[in-house]
Amino acid sequence: MEVGTIMVAGAGLMGRGIAEVAACRGFKVIWSDVKSDLVRQGLSEIQQSFQRRVQKKKITPADHDRLLGLLQANVSVADGIERASEADMVIEAITENFQLKCDLHASLGKTCGPQTILVSNTSTFSITALGASSGRPDRFIGLHFFSPVPVMQVVEVIRGLLTSEQTCQAALAVVAKMGKEPVLAPDIPGFIVNRILLAWYNEAISLVAAGVKPQDIDRGWKLATNAVMGPLETADFSGLHVVLQALDSVYQATGDAKFKANPLLRNMVQAGMLGRKSGRGFYDYSKKQ
Repeated sequence: MEVGTIMVAGAGLMGRGIAEVAACRGFKVIWSDVKSDLVRQGLSEIQQSFQRRVQKKKITPADHDRLLGLLQANVSVADGIERASEADMVIEAITENFQLKCDLHASLGKTCGPQTILVSNTSTFSITALGASSGRPDRFIGLHFFSPVPVMQVVEVIRGLLTSEQTCQAALAVVAKMGKEPVLAPDIPGFIVNRILLAWYNEAISLVAAGVKPQDIDRGWKLATNAVMGPLETADFSGLHVVLQALDSVYQATGDAKFKANPLLRNMVQAGMLGRKSGRGFYDYSKKQ
């Protein structure tokens, strides 16, 4: 099956990135959220990001005009999922809440045409369970993109127990056309990357709780591994509330103590210290304007 039209459900950070990449790679994109104003705001933010890339000399003015033209030509705005029947594939990128995702996929399963492939961008939840909620588990698959989507090259491709080979091949073709590199991941909590990443976050946070300065942890990690960011910088960038939610999800599913969120992380989230998003996490971003 060849995918030409993709509906992206969700106008948050991940949905915005997926919609941008899909449109700029030639897919027709129906971008939806519960309120179309959220999608229009997302389109404005994408256009602003194009301008910032020009200012930082990451793209040329000609690249800017080309990408903006593709975005305007390929993206249409929708309220809810009423237009899902027009899509060959629907990529769900809503908040990481299992019941909300199940409810959406149940509705999509009834709204979409019989050949439409349903996709979840979940970072932790079972693709088999989400597929069951859709009523079409053979045409259900996980595509876990990473943030920021336009920059990060990897996409985890996760088959559920009943995902068909045809569905898998169609999803791999979409990933390739988007210019991304697929990694086949098992349908286990956290898949591959988050399985490692969450334990990494938790251990770094435990060192902070023991009195080690975040700057020393991140500096040591970067110097030892030649990485661009350390674990606490990365956690702040991702959002500490997102990290906590993912840890809780994987710990609940596995019972493995290494995924039991350090109390410091939970306290920080309860205090509104969410990282870059809130202006303060393990670092203070309020003065870095």
